[in-house]
Amino acid sequence: TRTNFDEEKLEELICGIRAKGVKIPVGLNHVNGQYQLIYGERRLRACKALNMTHIPAIVQENMSPTEVFEFQYHENIHERLDAYDEANAVMEYVKLVGVDGYMAIQGKSRSWVSKRCAVKDFPEEVKTLLKDGINTDLEYLISLAQLAKNDPEKYIALIAKIKNGEAVKRETVRDLASSAKPAKPKSKDPKPPKASLDELIE
Repeated sequence: TRTNFDEEKLEELICGIRAKGVKIPVGLNHVNGQYQLIYGERRLRACKALNMTHIPAIVQENMSPTEVFEFQYHENIHERLDAYDEANAVMEYVKLVGVDGYMAIQGKSRSWVSKRCAVKDFPEEVKTLLKDGINTDLEYLISLAQLAKNDPEKYIALIAKIKNGEAVKRETVRDLASSAKPAKPKSKDPKPPKASLDELIE
């Protein structure tokens, strides 16, 4: 499901539907006596803005959650989801079929999938950078998230610079995140050597 809607594009769609009507039907899933919207959320919003009560729809019967997500995913990719919504779509899909299943169905690498699944663990400030389209470089944002976890003080200073519009290179963020890796926990005192059977008997 989309969370971000380009208002200008939505307004263009409203004008187009007002002039020519709905040319592409929305998709519905009829299951348990109810209708679930599969795709066409932008069209539906545009029609609601025009106070339309009837729009063309293609109805599928009793689709499984996996089938619904496949339809939604391909429809949304066709309409070019932004980076934040794409990441959420991937995560929802992975919940249904697993990482390996997603890789097999969509033909994506494990690294590609992992980067998008990592978004769920981003701090809110980092999610906002992605959601608002300020920075869509996932490697950059993953490094920021790592820095937030391992060196909050440096992270706060860096995120302030970014919010102020200062240019901070990917290499800079990556190096800071790398140098801020938490130190490995010290090994515990070595266990005393086990006594031999003869010693235990004594």
